[in-house]
Order: sequence, then C-alpha cells, then structure tokens
Amino acid sequence: MRYLYLALAILYTSVCYVAGHGIVTGIVTNGTYHRGYDPMFQHFVPIPQVSGWSTPENTDYGFVPSSNFTSPDIICHKGATQGTGTINVKAGDTLQLQWNPSPWTVGHHGPVIDYLAACNGSCTTVDKSMLKFAKIAESGLVAKTPFPGYYGCDLLRDNNSTWTVWIPPTIISGEYILRHEILALHLAWRRGEAQGYPQCINLNVTDGGVDEIVGKSAQGFYQVDDPGVLIDIWQFNGTYVVPGPKVWEKSVAHEQPSVASGGT
Repeated sequence: MRYLYLALAILYTSVCYVAGHGIVTGIVTNGTYHRGYDPMFQHFVPIPQVSGWSTPENTDYGFVPSSNFTSPDIICHKGATQGTGTINVKAGDTLQLQWNPSPWTVGHHGPVIDYLAACNGSCTTVDKSMLKFAKIAESGLVAKTPFPGYYGCDLLRDNNSTWTVWIPPTIISGEYILRHEILALHLAWRRGEAQGYPQCINLNVTDGGVDEIVGKSAQGFYQVDDPGVLIDIWQFNGTYVVPGPKVWEKSVAHEQPSVASGGT
C-alpha cells in the first residue's frame, strides 16, 4: 500500500505545477465585492489600489515552503508589501474570501487558518516585521474519509473555493491585518516541503468592543519539524493537530456556511 500512496502523491505533485497554486482574488463583506491583489497588477497602469498585500514576486500563485517558515516570506507571502487600500468592516462581521484559480486542487490537502494583527495605526504603512498575530480560527482534519482525509482546504474547495472569516465581535476598533492561510500537506512527508499560502488583507474595524488582540510574530508560528508540518498524510491515522498558536480565547467558533457556485 505504501507504493500506492507514493504513486498518488507523485501524481498530485505533477498536478500542483499545473493547477495547484492560488491566491485570494476577491473579498465579499456585507454584500459588497472587493477586488483582491493579483501579481499581474504590476503590469497595469495605474496599479489598482486594493486591500490585499502586494506580492509581485508570486507570479506562479505559488507557496512558501516549510523550509522558509521562519523567514519574512511567511508573514504575508514572498516579498510582500503593504496593501494600498482598506476594507471597512464592523466587529462581528463576516468576510468571504474567494480563491482562484478555482477550484482549489483536489490533491492539496491541509488546514485553513485565520489570524488578526493590530496595525496600531495605518496598515498601509505598517512594518510587517512588527505585526503580532493572534489565531482567530482554524480548520484541520475535518473527517478521516475519504482518503487521505477531509481537511479544511477540502471544505474550502467544495464551498466554491470560498472561505468565510468572522471578525471577533469584541475586539477594539482600529486597523488590522487579516492573515488567511492554507497549508498544503500533500508533500509534507519530505522535510521542508509543506506548502504555505499566506494572504494578507487590510481591514478597518469599527463598532468594536474592549478586547485587545495579543499575538506573536508569524515567523514564530511554525517550525519545519512540527508534527502538523512534517507529516505523511498518506500514512497518517491519528489526530491531526493544526500547527501554530492556540485560537484566541475571545474568538467565536462557527461552521463554514455554504456558498453558491458562480461567484464573482
């Protein structure tokens, strides 16, 4: 059976170079669509102003390998710089994040994780190395079937490649970075080859409460040998623990709602 698992993994490896990469190209909140960042924007005149952080190096819509999970690239992706726009939301609001190309690749199994960091000023000028993120949600191994398990990103794919994020209802008003991430584990049995797809979005949260986000640098979230990072999902039959810090205690757990196909 081991050889069958390896054959499947190799097949998915080849798929990843064809269709396995992705970025958040759209954000919907309160019925309003906001365009996300696309590396192709660097060829536009003028360059669109969007809330998504700029990653012009990410022309293949690719990933940060786990061998680089302690580098600045893991914060908001390779060579990321601040988004030039900001999305206004209220505490307790939801955002629907749309991934493209869609659908997310069948073979790319792994968790989906959401973080927030306060900018303590404008997120359009913040130093990313100073951001302290708190985990506000995670979705790991949802079910052990079908093989090799049904993970958060499988749920995302089956939900029209869309993920819903809830802004904690009691956080202090202000500007925040939403850090939304997929970890793809299809090659993660090889040290350094888990794949991180971090996406950062500028938010201005209003009508907030009194709770202050307390977090840590994204460069300290994961180590290359963490059990949830270095793992053979093709042989795994245990309880998967999503890597990174614990979910912030002020977050409110929700189930992902169904999203109709044919989005923007």
